[in-house]
Amino acid sequence: MSKRTLQVAGEIQQIVGHLLQFEVKDPRVAFCTVVNVDISTDLQMAHIHVSVMGDAEARKATMGALDRARGFIRRELARELRHLRTAPDIRFMLDESLDHSMRINELLRDMKSQQ
Repeated sequence: MSKRTLQVAGEIQQIVGHLLQFEVKDPRVAFCTVVNVDISTDLQMAHIHVSVMGDAEARKATMGALDRARGFIRRELARELRHLRTAPDIRFMLDESLDHSMRINELLRDMKSQQ
């Protein structure tokens, strides 16, 4: 990945994180954190990986709310990323790596307690 691509991905992560925390009014987005942004080399597509607290139903509701807010978020990205010709199309992806890590830690604790 080029330095420019990494820079734009970092900018998108910062901007979207701010938007989710302060600008998006949907309460279902309150427990959502931007974990990572993968952007295509032509800067036309950005996959925004988010971590969502809550059960499966809450995650599903949050992902739906993010999908509905996609137009607003893309418009704000276009406004903030003036150095780009066009704002990238965005897709939100649920990041479950934190859940996976917690499950591994739980299994390790269980193994240790059984010894």
